[in-house]
Amino acid sequence: IMMSTDDNYVPCCITMLQSIKEHADPRRQYDIVITTRNISNSNKAMLQKISTENISVRIHDISEYVKKFDTTKFNVNAHFTLDAYSRLFIPDLFEKYDKLLYLDVDMVAMKDVAELYDTDIGENWWGVVQDKFFVTICHSHTKNPMKIFRFIGRRFFIERIFGQSRQKRSESFTDLRVF
Repeated sequence: IMMSTDDNYVPCCITMLQSIKEHADPRRQYDIVITTRNISNSNKAMLQKISTENISVRIHDISEYVKKFDTTKFNVNAHFTLDAYSRLFIPDLFEKYDKLLYLDVDMVAMKDVAELYDTDIGENWWGVVQDKFFVTICHSHTKNPMKIFRFIGRRFFIERIFGQSRQKRSESFTDLRVF
């Protein structure tokens, strides 16, 4: 499982982690990697306190990795921080994983997230859900939500939850040419 946070979203992240913990199957292992940049040591400690016998919470600082990109091209605002873009780095940062579940930190798990992980995404290399709330926010601030994200195309989605298959990903997306 991969999540991303900064110091501002740590309280949300702790809530999400606690909800995962409450619904976790004790017979399964949960490896949760939280990507961040320059998070405080006290926040790291709070996040790692969620770890149990079957839930590992690891902090992965991506500060150095992000330096190789021109981050001025990222459209950063109060709702979409630079750390939120880390989901785009998954193919590069987590290439050794066969499958990965990305979860936003400002959610609450109402069931075992292993059910999402176990979802068959078929021949697709990403399985996503649309964030209708965020799309509504975009439409309320601009008539062209595409402008907010600087994406080109007629349709878009903002993923809050997605599973990813390494095999399918490597067949069609080999590097971060999007930047």
